[in-house]
Amino acid sequence: MDNLLKQIMDLKECLLKTMGLLNIEKKKLEAGSKKLEMNQLDFWADREQAIKISKEVEDLDKEINEWEELEKEITDLEDLVMVAQKEGDNTIEEDASVKLNELKEKFGK
Repeated sequence: MDNLLKQIMDLKECLLKTMGLLNIEKKKLEAGSKKLEMNQLDFWADREQAIKISKEVEDLDKEINEWEELEKEITDLEDLVMVAQKEGDNTIEEDASVKLNELKEKFGK
């Protein structure tokens, strides 16, 4: 189970590095700023610009959510394996290994 936990932690580390390289935190700020802009009374005065900004926000939110969801899934799996390991419960090892492979595949996309 130690090896499984190490693999999960390694995947999480790779994910966090990738999120850093992709500037996910900066993209969150950018999306927030654009959402504030969308709340302005005259936002739709320039319809083409409004549509462009709305699409940008939608794309940013989608990207951010995908990465954050993957991070959450990895963290949940890490927590589960740590608790099982602490309690000496090896019954979840096979399922956790399958889930880890699914997460690796998802990360690779």
